[in-house]
Amino acid sequence: MGFLKAYIWNAPPKVTQEFVFYGHPDPYIPPNHLSLKKFYRGMLNQAIDKEYIHNFVSIEFMKPLRLLKVQDIPYFDGDFWYTEIAKFWQIYIEGKSKKKPPFSTQLLKDIKEALRNPVNKELITIVNLHSPEDFEDILQSPINDSTPLIDCKILFDREKFFEFQMNNNYSFETLEEAHYSTKILCSKILNDFKLI
Repeated sequence: MGFLKAYIWNAPPKVTQEFVFYGHPDPYIPPNHLSLKKFYRGMLNQAIDKEYIHNFVSIEFMKPLRLLKVQDIPYFDGDFWYTEIAKFWQIYIEGKSKKKPPFSTQLLKDIKEALRNPVNKELITIVNLHSPEDFEDILQSPINDSTPLIDCKILFDREKFFEFQMNNNYSFETLEEAHYSTKILCSKILNDFKLI
């Protein structure tokens, strides 16, 4: 399919914020940063053992800061860098200096500064799906994805997905309920989508 990397944002949800699934074990205690990191590392190590992925690294080890480019930063709606870059832009446009560097130059400087903060260094895990030797071959190969794009209203955004689960009383409190709810959700998605 042409995918080279995957990005995991290691930030637990806030105590008052539901994350993706509606029903949780009672009492539900959201994971803290360390337990979430431990869970992801365990899952990723199993994926390496089964040869599903090549390796994974924290963003700080992706490449030396001096070689970092803006394009190396994962930018997804609602994640850490999405909000941080918006803050950097606001500071940039409010700046009074007449000799401002181009925003891309200032942005790279701000990103490097943010990555020097120990908290931010381990916030994003980069999963390399292939070895570096295979990257070039994959980039040169044409992408032959025969799967059509779909339009499914319940997958439009997180809130709609969460609301759909809540209205249909899908639960993820036990393994059996999670298994059943997942099957029903997959069936509903397959039957509800429209080809684009």
